[in-house]
Amino acid sequence: MSKHFLIVLSFVNFIICCSSVTEEIIDHYEKVILEEKEKARSYELPSNAHMYIPEYNDPPLDFGTFDFIIAGAGSTGSVIARRLSEIKQWNILVLEAGEFGNEVTDIPRISYDVVMASDYNWGYYSVPQKNSCLGMEEERCPFPRGRGVGRTSLLNGLAYARGSKIDYDIWCAQGNPGWCYEDVLPYFKKSEDFRKNDPDAVVDMAFHGVGGPLHVNFPMPRAEQCKVFFKANEELGYQQIEWNGLNATGVSPNQVNVKHGKRQDSGTAFLKPVLDRSNLVVLTKSVMKIVINELKVAEGVTFSYKGRVYTAIASKEVIVSLGAISSPQLLMVSGIVPGEHLKEFGIPLVQNLEVGSALSDHVQIYGLTFSSNLSEPVQTLREQIKDYLAGVGLLSQPLNRQVLGYYQTYVEMIPNYQDLEISFYFSNATTFTLNKLQRWKESVSEAIEGVDSSSSFSMYPTLLHLKSTGTLRLKSASPFDYPLIDPKCLSDPEGKDLETAYQAVQLVQRLIDTEAFRKINAKLETKPIKVCSDKFKFKSKDYWYCALSYMSGHSNHPVGTCRMGPDPSQRDVVDAQLRVYGIGKLRVADASVIPLSKSSHPNAVCYMIAEKLADLLKIEYGML
Repeated sequence: MSKHFLIVLSFVNFIICCSSVTEEIIDHYEKVILEEKEKARSYELPSNAHMYIPEYNDPPLDFGTFDFIIAGAGSTGSVIARRLSEIKQWNILVLEAGEFGNEVTDIPRISYDVVMASDYNWGYYSVPQKNSCLGMEEERCPFPRGRGVGRTSLLNGLAYARGSKIDYDIWCAQGNPGWCYEDVLPYFKKSEDFRKNDPDAVVDMAFHGVGGPLHVNFPMPRAEQCKVFFKANEELGYQQIEWNGLNATGVSPNQVNVKHGKRQDSGTAFLKPVLDRSNLVVLTKSVMKIVINELKVAEGVTFSYKGRVYTAIASKEVIVSLGAISSPQLLMVSGIVPGEHLKEFGIPLVQNLEVGSALSDHVQIYGLTFSSNLSEPVQTLREQIKDYLAGVGLLSQPLNRQVLGYYQTYVEMIPNYQDLEISFYFSNATTFTLNKLQRWKESVSEAIEGVDSSSSFSMYPTLLHLKSTGTLRLKSASPFDYPLIDPKCLSDPEGKDLETAYQAVQLVQRLIDTEAFRKINAKLETKPIKVCSDKFKFKSKDYWYCALSYMSGHSNHPVGTCRMGPDPSQRDVVDAQLRVYGIGKLRVADASVIPLSKSSHPNAVCYMIAEKLADLLKIEYGML
């Protein structure tokens, strides 16, 4: 996508926002949305990246020398590129496999209706699982990861959640100086442009920034069913909180990255506004390997682009920001890998590190759907489009999730440290595309399918402090073959994760038993899963212990595959400066370096990591 096109598109969006909405504009969006939904129905996700294999076997062509080469334009890479290109004497190259977003990806709600089933999704799946994902075909969970400028921020729910202060103090205490809460809070605030557009939300501006590139606000207008969720929590003693403040146990409206109703993916928020900088080159449709010399120094990258192979040299550093799945894969195909694993493919060993050996993810429980007598308004698509162009309404919200609760179960022993999130989805939140990706087995989908009604609602518990860890390994030596993703959710030997999941279901039941939900006649519509109800009484503890393996999967929040820490012998891959152990001029900066299963969604944390690394580099090279 050319800079000229982006300027024209920005102008068109400005005209739409600042003028009256005409029937012609609504007609256009209606046509586009319906066409894209139809495409999504027949779209087949890729199973590899062979579309990037070069057509020619010529020696690599010289693409030039840059001060910094950034592999990946996601929620870290986009920020790093913006911040480093502020230094006019530095030249920055950003390489990304996918394209820029467009007017379809701009619509937050369309992600789960359309974009998940498009070229913007790599379409990964886990290997068959034994303790979760059992309700899905082949016992394999989908692992949607973004392919494009913005990467997974093109697909996700746009939640802006930082987690608990305790997360960062543990991170720091593990031997990572500079990552305590007081160290990272200024970097969260630096990116942020917070707007309190919900008068009923509890907000503490001491924890927010204003004027940064990343817009943060609340989904509006708030649904009536969400107000019932708040009342039910109040009955149980859970108050409304500033969820990005110090008290992280309680309930809050969701804070999201949406601006004037449009998706604030990282490409839109950070890269597109600075594409006119002469020292910044963003190259799409490219897949790469790191060039490491005999002295174990990263010299640059080789990459495929338009059918040919190129080499680019980094005079200062290579920064890998491809996310928790693709970053470890890039390191491994480049020879930075557990030694025993490398022998399988004959890749020359450059550095023996436990890359991909500490995969951690949250666990989400599906299928807790309820009927009620409180209906939400049902709009036509044209009405939704009109609201969207005004910056509000269903299409401007990534999901039907407007409010969330954070809680602590007895399993978590650290005081005041929430280990459970419950997302409340007003009315029926099921989408065709998400169901298509999840591929529920018929016997399970019959039990957990949503009630197709404007008066139904769902609660989605998410387990946060997982004890289970998995792995990411290569399928082959080729960067064009997808890696093997094995999250191993709910597999910890002591069974603490499964017990936390059971406690989550019990908390949902206590919420439903409150006067607030009884007033709207809320009733669980989830039916028995036969393989479990044949052995155990429905809703007994034994039943839930069985059913949760069928109703749960990872939560698309992978971390830890290039873990930060002080000791490579303990599966650490990068140090507290994000430098890869044993390799010069090479850093990793994205969710893969996060060393623990956090109390929040990872996207906001990725922005913070990027802001911090940019300052570390400016200091190291005498520019700050």
